[in-house]
Amino acid sequence: MKNAIENLKRILSKTALFNLLIIFIFSVNKSLSQDYVWPTNASRYLTSTFCEYRDYHFHSGIDIKTWAKTGYNVFAVDSGSLWRLKVSPYGYGKVLYIHHNDGKYSVYGHLLKFSDKIQNLVKEEQKRLNKFSIEMFFQNGEIPVKKGELIGYTGRSATRSPHLHFEIRDAYSNPLNPNIYGFKVNDSFSPIIKSVSFSPLDHNSFVEDDYKPFVLPAQKVSEGKFNILETVEVWGNIGIGVSVYDMDGNVANMYGPYFIDFFIDDEEVFKVKYDEFSFDETRKIILDRDFRLLKRGFGIYNKLYRDIGNNLKFYDKYETYDGVIRAFFSEQGGIGDGEHSFRIVIGDVSGNISVCSGKFNAINHKVIDVSEVAENDYSVSSGDIISKEILYLKGDLYDNYLRLEINSLEDLKSNPEIEVYNNESFELKLKSREIDENIFVCSYPLIGESIKNLHFIAKGELYSGNIVKSEYFIKLFPVSKEGGRIISGNGNCILEFSRESVYNKFWGRITELENKNSKDSVFIGNIYSLEPFDIPLNNRAKLFIKYPDSISNPEKFGIYSFEENNHVGYSESKLNSSFSLIESNINELGRYTLIKDTEPPVIYKIIPRKGTKIKNRTPKITVYFDDKLSGIESDESIILKLDGKRVISEYDPIMENVFYVPEEALSYGEHIVEFEVVDNMNNKSYIKSVFNIIP
Repeated sequence: MKNAIENLKRILSKTALFNLLIIFIFSVNKSLSQDYVWPTNASRYLTSTFCEYRDYHFHSGIDIKTWAKTGYNVFAVDSGSLWRLKVSPYGYGKVLYIHHNDGKYSVYGHLLKFSDKIQNLVKEEQKRLNKFSIEMFFQNGEIPVKKGELIGYTGRSATRSPHLHFEIRDAYSNPLNPNIYGFKVNDSFSPIIKSVSFSPLDHNSFVEDDYKPFVLPAQKVSEGKFNILETVEVWGNIGIGVSVYDMDGNVANMYGPYFIDFFIDDEEVFKVKYDEFSFDETRKIILDRDFRLLKRGFGIYNKLYRDIGNNLKFYDKYETYDGVIRAFFSEQGGIGDGEHSFRIVIGDVSGNISVCSGKFNAINHKVIDVSEVAENDYSVSSGDIISKEILYLKGDLYDNYLRLEINSLEDLKSNPEIEVYNNESFELKLKSREIDENIFVCSYPLIGESIKNLHFIAKGELYSGNIVKSEYFIKLFPVSKEGGRIISGNGNCILEFSRESVYNKFWGRITELENKNSKDSVFIGNIYSLEPFDIPLNNRAKLFIKYPDSISNPEKFGIYSFEENNHVGYSESKLNSSFSLIESNINELGRYTLIKDTEPPVIYKIIPRKGTKIKNRTPKITVYFDDKLSGIESDESIILKLDGKRVISEYDPIMENVFYVPEEALSYGEHIVEFEVVDNMNNKSYIKSVFNIIP
């Protein structure tokens, strides 16, 4: 009888349970729906959905398609009163916030302009402050708004592509998923599952005999059904991720999923549903998505487990590390060795479901633990060591272990071994495993609290009996939730972590790289590689780089991120002349260098052009400019004058221009335009132009 009941449970989990789940989810969504009106006449199509990935934050609403055009009507979705408005070249650009009678808020971003009654308030405030960027708050009921009232026009302020960004927030200003509050679109397409990732989470865990992430493509079987064809060999603690996108069948845009369920052997082990979040926690998107895979070029993967430090509200009852495949013996708390099935169920807000099924095999390979390695008696033979470069040893740094890879140019009699020295004292030997022809790997666990000066010597025996070797040196610094410090070998670069800067302990280093652009006078010294570059930070870390005392004008120095394509990005920097340091708070680890910026911004063009004669008495005055290094801090760094008087001009940092349209007709005759712009290193450019208005 007991077996019959268990079989019935398994059947329900595969069929009726899914249907009941979907019926429940969408009956709840229907009950949440308000009688809101659609916020624009541009379209009822979306370009982005709720909780999609953005750099270090969740997308907090939906983006409504405006067909690459501006000027469509924007309506208040319900009655209430204007609570807040903001005008800025950054963020949401021109944006309105309405407090509704039901207690919720609605947000309308990237507008072209506001309705006349609101626009008049904005102009008055801009004139009062004599600047473009403003922010205004209003008392409840001060400026009433009716349901369906015209409040603005769609635009592209502070963004590259025109669209309407729309949000619904609760009474505490937490973003809610608009799709479950009535703002849904027609969608009959099931999500597309692209691939599934398998990531070892510690030095005793591996996938396909290796200690790095492993990705397999999903094969589409039929509409809404996908399979992983290969059975994956795993052992230890393995984190699963899924790369997925959704479409509605009407436009070409791709969206994120609404919910994901993860099953192992027909038992649900993890669930995520994107209904709401808090702005205070939005940075934790780098824990909800797999930051390591993203930084290593694999793309965006939703984690199917709850990582350390992730306290987001999406996961129902599931706690830290729930969802992790514990592929070890059942008596040790694991799922047991042998073959197991997994199933990933993904849905959108319209009830379209896709399922990806696969299998993994928990195989117990011998894992070399640091406590027993020193006792192992295996060794390559004692033949002559030759100096020919045949072995190549390199390291890849993960949170709590170092993956070591050995490449051999010739066949070896047996797998290489690696001698490990810490602070010049022998510590242990590691045995490698072959993952491909003449490619071997092993892992070194990073434990303890003190700095490690590690020296690895890989040795392998050729069939001739001779021994070949390769060496690898690395100095590692521990960083914990309590903080830490990493110092470069030359002492000129320091990375400091305050308390709660990181979610979990890791080991880091700073490598000095030769700057191939060092002959260029703007580059100062080495490039510093802060590793591992795929560690998610909870708060910014503080980076210090020492500059040579012999170089003049240190106030022109700044810290810049440095990409392999030679693209540089300025990181807001501060001079500490007492210690010859430049410091900056950085968002992520990576490559950084010092650059000296003495070049002023470049002014490309001014319209109307110098010396032109025009008949339009309210011409649009536009200046195009750019700064290649430190950039422009804000519109406060820009001054546009017409006939000697500063005007309130609009700065568009994406299109690299500033413009102004006179409110009143200009007089006939000569008019003088003056433009001044200052970059972050206080380099200044100025241009003067004269045009004439003729009858």
